[in-house]
Amino acid sequence: MTMKFAKFMFSLTALSTALVAGAATLTLDSALDKIDTIFGAIVPILLTLALIYFMWGLVKYIMSAGDEKARGDGKYMMIWGIIALFVMVSVWGLVASLQGIVGVDSQSAPNVNTNIPIIP
Repeated sequence: MTMKFAKFMFSLTALSTALVAGAATLTLDSALDKIDTIFGAIVPILLTLALIYFMWGLVKYIMSAGDEKARGDGKYMMIWGIIALFVMVSVWGLVASLQGIVGVDSQSAPNVNTNIPIIP
């Protein structure tokens, strides 16, 4: 068994144990809140990492005035940093546009019974 597979199985076991232990209180509403909290933390981190990657490429490009290979690496990093930022912000704008078209406010949720237990 490889080390990656062992780590994956350990993580899966830990996650399933946590879900079973909290099965009495896990509802669709609480699960969606947890997912929203996780994505709410991940998106700014990814944007920050893409910006840092772009800035590192810019610094590398400027600092390597005489070395063409290093300048090429810096240019490569800047291009991919801009592409990453563009894609993330575009998806963010697309979701906001679709919310406006459908008429869903980003601060409100549809009236749905979310107290359905996920794990019986």
